[in-house]
Formats: sequence, C-alpha cells, structure tokens
Amino acid sequence: MVQYESWRLPLSVILPVATAAPGGLAALWLRRAPLDVYGQIGLPILIGLAAKNAILMAEFVRARALARESLPTAAEAGAPTRYRP
Repeated sequence: MVQYESWRLPLSVILPVATAAPGGLAALWLRRAPLDVYGQIGLPILIGLAAKNAILMAEFVRARALARESLPTAAEAGAPTRYRP
C-alpha cells in the first residue's frame, strides 16, 4: 500500500493474481491433466507472471495518469505495450 500510496492500485494487482490460480486449476481440470510435478511448478509460475504483468501495468497506468491522462486512455495505451508476447 505504501508503494502505491492508494488502496485502489494494490487491488488492481491482486485481482489478476486471484484469478490466475483458479484459472490454472480449471485448465488442468478441463484437460483432465493430473496435478503432477509439472502442474505444481507451473501454477506458481503462472501466478508469478500474472503478478509481474499486473504490477507493470499498474505502474504504467499510474505514470500516465500522473501525466494528466485519463485512466481508461492510459490503460488502453498500456495494454499493447505491457501485454505483448
């Protein structure tokens, strides 16, 4: 909270992380794949990547918002930049 000086930005980082874990488990379940060593290693990696992308996107949008740009415009500009392959 101290890093962002707000309660809204940490929530925007927590939300993708909170949906990554059930999404990864649902993908394993839909493929009927066992939760073996590869799945157990893949889930924390998935959660870590979701956290990293969410933090970078929040920082990008925050920087653009401080430069007097609206939040939706900053998010639209940041999505292709931060979510590239």
